[in-house]
Amino acid sequence: MKWSIIRALGTLTVLLLTMGACPASEQSSQNQLIAAAENAQGAPRVDALNALSKSYWGVSASEAREHAELAQVLARSIEYAAGEAAAWRNIGIAHWYEADYEAALAASLKAREIYQRIGDDRGEAGTISTIATILMNTERIDQAIALYREAIPIAERAGDRNRLGIIYSNLGTAHLGLEQPQAALDYLEQALPVLRSDGSDRDVLTCLANIGGAYRRLGQFDRSLAVNREVLELAQKIGNHERIAEAMADLGQASMGLGEMAQARNWFQRALDYSVEHELKRTEMTTLESMATLLERLGDPAGALNAYKRHSALRAEAINAESAKAMADLQVRYETVQKEREIQIQRLQIERQQAQQLTLALLLVAALIGTAVILRLYQQKRRAVIELDLLSRTDPLTGVANRRAVRALTTQLDQAQRDVGHGVILFDIDHFKRINDRYGHDSGDHVLKGVATTLSAAVRSSDMVGRWGGEEFVIVAPNTDELALSGLAERCHRAVSAQDFVVNGKALRVTATAGWTRCGAEESFDSALKRADHALYKGKNAGRNRLVAA
Repeated sequence: MKWSIIRALGTLTVLLLTMGACPASEQSSQNQLIAAAENAQGAPRVDALNALSKSYWGVSASEAREHAELAQVLARSIEYAAGEAAAWRNIGIAHWYEADYEAALAASLKAREIYQRIGDDRGEAGTISTIATILMNTERIDQAIALYREAIPIAERAGDRNRLGIIYSNLGTAHLGLEQPQAALDYLEQALPVLRSDGSDRDVLTCLANIGGAYRRLGQFDRSLAVNREVLELAQKIGNHERIAEAMADLGQASMGLGEMAQARNWFQRALDYSVEHELKRTEMTTLESMATLLERLGDPAGALNAYKRHSALRAEAINAESAKAMADLQVRYETVQKEREIQIQRLQIERQQAQQLTLALLLVAALIGTAVILRLYQQKRRAVIELDLLSRTDPLTGVANRRAVRALTTQLDQAQRDVGHGVILFDIDHFKRINDRYGHDSGDHVLKGVATTLSAAVRSSDMVGRWGGEEFVIVAPNTDELALSGLAERCHRAVSAQDFVVNGKALRVTATAGWTRCGAEESFDSALKRADHALYKGKNAGRNRLVAA
């Protein structure tokens, strides 16, 4: 189960970075910068190297870092403080692209120290934004918000309106990630007029999309609808495919909030078609989940189930792709280290005598072998620790979370501050003892596994399914309002009731009774669980195969 504080961290506009390959015009400009960096001397060469580093943002992090490091060394040697500060900031941004956030933070802090020393407000404000963005990526949201606020008077003093707009927009995004939509809206509405006059269309687009999201979270669906229409129009104007698909999906969410179900279905379908056409897997996956919820409300369980199946398939595909990318990145890093070591050995062979070369080569080989052995042992131990931890949190029969894992999550939820409570659903398989007695314990185990699989497929990615004991299962749904929890409980109960089992060559229909309730913002999990348990037994006493709200 993945946890994420920020809903769309990739949409932040703090750094104004361009992703992807350079267009032809930008490539021509890059060639000019290369020529300038080669031919210039002193401070102009530092400036050219820094500009060349920026041109590689989103294209090649290693190239961006290499040119910035050259600029930093040269600027320091000629005591050009402004150029050195810019170089340190560019080094930090290059590390940010490489997801090396601690190195990015260290370099950016050096840049800020120099900008403060020379009194460059514009440079300091931009660097503070960079530092705050790095903190956002490491989920230190409160520290990031404090830094953004600190940057506001500095940017105002520098007269940097574009930076002000970006800071306000990022503050709004941060508060959205903390589920504080009103605070987010206040900042975003301050950012929008500034970005309209001084920012790019992409900055305006991001700000508008977040405003639409804030209105939706506040339940102001009519305003969300109007803003997302503007988002769609602007995204189509600049040809931003991802934003076009997201705007269509957000229009569907707003329409559903207004009760305009036919219009919502139309928007969701348009978003799905557009996502498939342009291979926008993430948007397609989130829209399928929204479509499934809508179809359930429209009384189309078959359509909802089909949407959930597509969603599950895309989710599995995304997980596999992430794993493959991680392995490829590790391979590249390993090869880079190997090449650097080979170069070091070659230099030593040129500089030292033959006897020293032999000694050093033997020492290096021994070190590599020792490192490889230690690394191998560490990996084996690490893998064993991970497997033991997983086993300690997983029910060995059904593969879902065990009671300990559920307790760990609910303790975390009880201790966390929250504006929205979480849901608790308790399931109990009807007549389970009769199944064991009549068909045997192997058949009973088969039923338990099947129910666990069905519940896991029916819940959302943020929910946890756990075996509470015997034939009882519990579902914990964090940050879930009553309407969403009701739909989740109905979906899970319907899925279990619709499942057919084959036992000893014969069809066996299994039902379950469930009790559900919301755990309020100030309430403990144990208190909510007791209410859900009471509701469950009310359903048992009413004839079983019931879903009862507490």
